[in-house]
Amino acid sequence: MKSSIWEKPAFHVAVQIVLGIALHLNRPWLGGLQGWDDAWYAAGALGMLESRDFLTPMINGSPAFFTAPPLFYAFLALSFAVFGATTFAAKFVGGVCTIAAVLAVFFTARQLFRSLWVAALAATVFNLDPFILKFGHHAVAHTAWACVVTLALGALHQARRKPAFYFAFSVFSALSILFKSLLGALPLAIGGLWLVWDRAKRKELLYFSGAAGLAIALGSLWFWVEYFRFGHMFLEEHFGEMLFRYSRVDKFVEVAPMRLVRTVTSLARASFLGFIFLPLNIGFLWKRNTSESRLLILWILVPLACLVGVRVHDPKYVAPFFAGMALGSGWLLDYFLSVRMRRNLLSGIYALGLVWILVSVAFPVSTGRDHLANTGVLIEKIRSQVPPQGRWILVVKPYIPLDPRWPNRMFVEYIQPDGIVNQILFYARRHFAAIHPQDLRTIPDNSIVFAYHKDLSPGSSPHLKSLLEGPGWTLYRFAL
Repeated sequence: MKSSIWEKPAFHVAVQIVLGIALHLNRPWLGGLQGWDDAWYAAGALGMLESRDFLTPMINGSPAFFTAPPLFYAFLALSFAVFGATTFAAKFVGGVCTIAAVLAVFFTARQLFRSLWVAALAATVFNLDPFILKFGHHAVAHTAWACVVTLALGALHQARRKPAFYFAFSVFSALSILFKSLLGALPLAIGGLWLVWDRAKRKELLYFSGAAGLAIALGSLWFWVEYFRFGHMFLEEHFGEMLFRYSRVDKFVEVAPMRLVRTVTSLARASFLGFIFLPLNIGFLWKRNTSESRLLILWILVPLACLVGVRVHDPKYVAPFFAGMALGSGWLLDYFLSVRMRRNLLSGIYALGLVWILVSVAFPVSTGRDHLANTGVLIEKIRSQVPPQGRWILVVKPYIPLDPRWPNRMFVEYIQPDGIVNQILFYARRHFAAIHPQDLRTIPDNSIVFAYHKDLSPGSSPHLKSLLEGPGWTLYRFAL
């Protein structure tokens, strides 16, 4: 008897790839890069490429390893080397990583549940999740991180039957660390808790301990190299600043209820569909009471616990949560829907995806959200006014200390909310020199000065002449 096309994995894989291209790689050259976080990653990768140092992201000519390890920066730098440092090259990496994450969800679901229907439903849920639709085409590491965490936990599940997969678990967990540093230990935390809850045999726990140790050893190689190169400055920049921004453990107990509220509201804003499915998923998985359901419960709840604990309540810091939610949702839909309903649901989604592709080809999208709408003229003005090897002057907030050991430390993060400086660094290819308002009288003649109105009091310098006004900022020329 001839099998139906619905029973062929290659069909679903091909459709998911086509859907991914239509949703996450549809004209990635439009709109420019958002200041946060796209232009930050892109500027760091461009600095990597210019310095030929693929271990250390470089922002404004200085190391910028306080935000994240170098793996995603290196991906962007490779894309820039192939395609040139353009908006397309930056967004292309994000789209490819998102499609890879969709496929990781598909194959992991098939391996966990031995069901092609669950795999197709889970991959579709992930592909269409509002959070993934929003960030899937951005030059950020969120979906790449979700991809390697999914592969790591899928490998761990397989390793309980075939111990050779513990090595794959180690490699993918190490990559997770190289994407997100301390947060990258997520698969180790989820895997360890799962084995304990699942009452794994002592032999399995020993295997896992060895695999976790190997993952930490591989993932920590970058940290050791940077420590030997930069000493305590690296520790202060990377771990000190990261712990300040993402933990604030000292304030956790007294504000835990508010943290929980902010976590729930931020999740609802990022993915209302996922927010609705969350209690349904947890309830369904709890009732199933299988080894796989216990893994998925931890896969969903451990990232949420991390989100409650961090200072910045943004779901992008727990992107693997959405992969776990997609796997649970796929299993839930497979359980409650008949074969005909599953087929009709997927047929409708696949057909809509095909229609969207045909419509976008017939009527190409020429406009969209323009992240350079307010800054494009500013960037061009700086490019035209500042020589290629010159620097423009950035006036920083008076309360930010100037560290002579690390003159550009955290300036880009504190001086503005929308990442305008990141966009200038990437698109204008000009570095800046940071000063305080009281130092304006000491800068060279004919310098280009960029400042927010609230950072520059009237009469700061009688020699500043306005060149360009913008929403909340002004570009000046300093001239006699």
